[in-house]
Amino acid sequence: MKKEDIRFMEYVGVVVLIVVMAAVFLLVREPDVSFARGVFSGLIKGDESVKEAIDWPSFKAVGNDLGAIYSKLPSDKERGLYKQAFILNFALGFKSSGGKFSSFTNWRIIQRNKQGVIVVADIGASGERTVLFAISKKYRNRKLVAIEWEEKK
Repeated sequence: MKKEDIRFMEYVGVVVLIVVMAAVFLLVREPDVSFARGVFSGLIKGDESVKEAIDWPSFKAVGNDLGAIYSKLPSDKERGLYKQAFILNFALGFKSSGGKFSSFTNWRIIQRNKQGVIVVADIGASGERTVLFAISKKYRNRKLVAIEWEEKK
């Protein structure tokens, strides 16, 4: 091999290494964004496994204190049915309104403190609306505590 070919291969190797390191850094750095995306994806699919990722006694969604209703339910059976009904209705409402997960873009963290983070995503090509996901971090466990819509002015 010529000296120029070896040097070119060294540059390619360095570039590949930098790209891989950047990808790993971004994936490890933003687990809260991945968590919010995963829970939201599960909700819109009606996947009941996301019920474990929600802090039901504190949960607020689109201006409604669902946690207060949940906490007043008299039995575990009724609370379980409430969780199922919420997830199913969320998915049905999302689908019937023509929503698509791909419409949610520019996922990012806008606030971070010891109690948790707020992850947001823009909706639509022009980002005319934003959805906010409040995530608590109790004992290093992430739980979704709120989903709110925000209109851009």
